Amino acid sequence: MFKKIFLTILIIFLFIFVIPVKTGIHSAAFAQDTADQNFYFPLTRGSFWVYKLNNNVQLRFEVTGAETIDGKQYSIISSSTAQDYKNAQKEYFFEDKDGIYLSKRTAPNLNEVYIPMLKKLPWDFSGNQSWEWTGTVSNIKTKISITVSGPENYNFKGGVYKAYKVIQVIKEDNQANPNNKTVITTWYIKGVGKVKEINETFYGNNKSYFITAELDICSIK
Repeated sequence: MFKKIFLTILIIFLFIFVIPVKTGIHSAAFAQDTADQNFYFPLTRGSFWVYKLNNNVQLRFEVTGAETIDGKQYSIISSSTAQDYKNAQKEYFFEDKDGIYLSKRTAPNLNEVYIPMLKKLPWDFSGNQSWEWTGTVSNIKTKISITVSGPENYNFKGGVYKAYKVIQVIKEDNQANPNNKTVITTWYIKGVGKVKEINETFYGNNKSYFITAELDICSIK
């Protein structure tokens, strides 16, 4: 079930292309000083991020548009290992006064809906924070515990930046083993967004799945 819920990471195994690196891309190493962003999750259309995974595959995320659903406007982030947005996964994010919420993920063979919407990140990152979400993900009862800590020093592209760490612990109800869980640890830099993510899946006390994604290049609009 974890593979269905976290297709954001697992989609890398469904493609065989590597993203070509274009000229003129702004390095994230300069974005913290030059981008006038007041948030750690930029949602300006045209912004994109390319991550290198521990299997040497590159994964590209881009804010590709917006859509109004039931009177609420959602920003859409498309992700793929190739610039093939027809087959890319799409994530729908809603900006509220207290943070960023994830509504759903879609792909040609995926329709993953969070009821209620999942608060992914706070609007204000200052101070340590924690909260719990309980609901359904595609009709599967799920509990997600989220903690935010920092700032801490993060070395990137020859510079040292202040980053906040966000840890998600995801557990599904009615599992054969109550210790089954997925742990996602992510680091965010102001004006840049996500710079690193570690995804670990545990079945009982055994780690059966592990992948790391680190930011390579990005352009923030």
